[in-house]
Amino acid sequence: MQADLKEQVPLAKAESMSAFGNDTLLIEKYVEQARHIEFQVVGDHFGHLVYLPERDCSIQRRNQKVIEESPSPFIVPEVRKAMGEQAVSLAKAVGYNSTGTVEFVVDAHRNFYFLEMNTRLQVEHPVTEAVSGLDLVELMLAIASNQRLNVSQEQAATVKGAAVECRVYAEDPSRNFAPSPGLLKVYREPEGPGIRVDSGVEEGSEISVYYDPMVAKLVTSGANRQQARTTMEDALDRFVVKGVVTNMPHMRSCLANPAFQKGDYNTSFIPTYYGGTSGLDPLAFPLTEHQQQDLFAAAVFTHVNRARRFDPHYLDRPGHKRPLTLSWRDVHSNKLVPLEVMVRPATVQMVGQEGVAAGALEIQLPNRVAYVYSIQQLPGVNKPPQYNTYLRHFMVDGKSITVQVAKFIPRGVILQYLGAQREIYIETAAAAALSKYMPTGAVAGQSRVVRSPMTGALVEILVDHGSDVRVGDDLVIIEAMKMRNAVKASRSGIVDEILAKKGDIVTADQPLIKFW
Repeated sequence: MQADLKEQVPLAKAESMSAFGNDTLLIEKYVEQARHIEFQVVGDHFGHLVYLPERDCSIQRRNQKVIEESPSPFIVPEVRKAMGEQAVSLAKAVGYNSTGTVEFVVDAHRNFYFLEMNTRLQVEHPVTEAVSGLDLVELMLAIASNQRLNVSQEQAATVKGAAVECRVYAEDPSRNFAPSPGLLKVYREPEGPGIRVDSGVEEGSEISVYYDPMVAKLVTSGANRQQARTTMEDALDRFVVKGVVTNMPHMRSCLANPAFQKGDYNTSFIPTYYGGTSGLDPLAFPLTEHQQQDLFAAAVFTHVNRARRFDPHYLDRPGHKRPLTLSWRDVHSNKLVPLEVMVRPATVQMVGQEGVAAGALEIQLPNRVAYVYSIQQLPGVNKPPQYNTYLRHFMVDGKSITVQVAKFIPRGVILQYLGAQREIYIETAAAAALSKYMPTGAVAGQSRVVRSPMTGALVEILVDHGSDVRVGDDLVIIEAMKMRNAVKASRSGIVDEILAKKGDIVTADQPLIKFW
């Protein structure tokens, strides 16, 4: 903890000085297992003030919210009432009118402490609109034009269903959430009942280095928390963004986490479940064995479908079968794990919502047999399907799943399922036997060149030619999108050359420092 404090204090002071011209730091009460709970208040010019259902904003990175929901799964009615009344009391004490947000920190025993008040709408206000049925922007305009607020406290506090918001950022969680500016080469928003997307971008838009990296706000609602959450899971699965790295795989993995599903989380959720050297790498996100085999079955089906396009007789008759080797990379050991699979046309007729499943396969995996066929779109989606290079919908053993192509790579593909990604190669047995002779990339941390993890301004260089560096030492500070980011050494060594100078605008993967 002391080492973290020593590192973070100078960064916090510099960021504060840059933004506010004042680097004073305040020491505040430490609340263990804290949750970040806030209340929307609305008041007119005639003294009438009400509070709306609370928002739980405890899923955070860098002390900034990424997933919000309403109502909180942690707050009970009597605490909700007490906190709401405190929020209204505060607003009345200062004669507040319009919409505002009163924020609290809540401990494990539901004791709550005032944090701050924001005299504006928050990014996450759509979840409150979803569960209250009120249009907050309309209320702001009505109050500004001196109209009375015709909403009673009882009406305002009534919870109607549940809602979840995920903030889609152009940032790379595997690089400590470093900003990922660039061009949106592909941008496809999900649509459907209970899905709302607030954004100001389209395909071809640029995410600039000079502004906040938010791409969109994805909001889902339902009759209850489970319905809102599962709708969000489906929406994230179908939201396709290429050209920049986003935090969507990480948020999707968070939603699949059993602790989140039970509502058992606090502001330490991300470091608790995604800590360690590879914890924020989508290739390391957890899948159960059954889920991973669902993904492998979908990958094999995709491989066979592609082979059929080149050879119409590939597995075209009952009784035909093909042995294949599926290899996936274990990021912890950086080794490929080979699995032997057997594929044949399905021996049973499968019928789905689109009729008899043509081309269905029976795939023998190491621990199970999976029956797989592709579908044009998910059950319950009535909009005419549109071709999307990056999305695949399947029925695997009667269950619908959506798999997204995260990246095409030489001889293989990186597929994404439930937020987790897997690097997969599917080959004949003969080709797989030769693969071990193919050259592989350098293991992370062994390269002599330190590269920039993001595009931004190089504001500090903390080493010199000849500096003796140890693993974890800060090398440079890069400022991007109002945030300062320390680039650390992933290896020990002596600095041979500084490849950029202070004040440069550096790009992602640009060489910065070279070791002997």
